[in-house]
Amino acid sequence: HKMFVTKVGEVLDFEIQAINAEKATEIQQKAIKIENGNVSDIDVYKTKVLTIMEGCPMFKDKALREHFKCPTPKELINKLLLKGEQIVRLLRCTICLNIKI
Repeated sequence: HKMFVTKVGEVLDFEIQAINAEKATEIQQKAIKIENGNVSDIDVYKTKVLTIMEGCPMFKDKALREHFKCPTPKELINKLLLKGEQIVRLLRCTICLNIKI
């Protein structure tokens, strides 16, 4: 998926892969906070970032993270993508790919 990345000022090509149902459930569970047996909070942003990390392997690439001086994939996502439109666009591409499978 090619997308103009505002923070870099150029078009980047994002390889997007499907996420299996087990991994998607694991991502959702990581974003849910349970207190006294009840869901007390859902971190939607965390769900989006973890889904992008799994669906776009480039963010786990050590050389790319070193190039942008980001020790973690999450920091690279935050450094490259705007929290609004760009994260949502990649998230939608990942979700659409999963639906097609």
